[in-house]
Amino acid sequence: MDPETEWFVIAALWAAAVVWAAWNWVPYFLMCTVGTGYESGGTEDPAAIEPDGTDPDYASVFATLRSLGYEPLGPGFMRLWFAAWQWAMRTRVQAFASRSAGRFAFTLQYPFPLSGYTQVFFAACWADGRLLLTMSGPADDAVRTDDDVVEVKATDNVHELERYHREAADKLRSSGWRPDADLSLDNLLAVTRESHRRRRGLGLTEQRPLFRLLFGAWLAATAGSVWFLGWDAIPPLVSIGLLAVYRGLDLKGRIEFARAARSRAAADRAREPHTSTTGAT
Repeated sequence: MDPETEWFVIAALWAAAVVWAAWNWVPYFLMCTVGTGYESGGTEDPAAIEPDGTDPDYASVFATLRSLGYEPLGPGFMRLWFAAWQWAMRTRVQAFASRSAGRFAFTLQYPFPLSGYTQVFFAACWADGRLLLTMSGPADDAVRTDDDVVEVKATDNVHELERYHREAADKLRSSGWRPDADLSLDNLLAVTRESHRRRRGLGLTEQRPLFRLLFGAWLAATAGSVWFLGWDAIPPLVSIGLLAVYRGLDLKGRIEFARAARSRAAADRAREPHTSTTGAT
């Protein structure tokens, strides 16, 4: 290879390494400094969230929610900005409301690799913009502040999840929290957006150590290869390759998480009382 061509190849590799590094590290860095951003929207159109026969998991959840007295409100979306390695992730939302109970339910459907899994949430909005949120997840967890109670329950059984939410709502009501009578989709979206804004910085201390470890190892590998080999073609390949390994391991972990979530949901929902998948019992 002649010197001019070699210089061009090395420059192109370094340019690719810089772009690849920025594309991956910037959203991760922003998540660990300013937190994950949140955006949501939706319209009240009950017919738009009727099951269409292509998603058995959602059809099952829809029927169960109807049997519990939750009526369809309409479709929506949720977008997260700076979610680890991802600049943005958009999910589909289907919202429901129980007029008699004064509470909401909504489902989230995720893109690949979590497609085919419907995550269920129950929400109660309170005066002064407070929020109680109960959701399914892999393990029990809770975040409590003066204005927000967010509970994760290790079950995808909709009846069990609704019972946990109802019990938590009763405790908050007895402690003096006053329910918000507005059961519109706009109110649910506004309250959840404000709740996320209040909680945006929570949990950052848990994310930062892993970021420092991964970034430190990548930086040491890249700088070390430059130290020993100079500014030739190998160091940018080291930089690109190590980040590719990181992203590959992340994808592998998300695929395994999705497989476990779908399996758990199938087992938990098999314990639901029988409901018709075309509507309420």
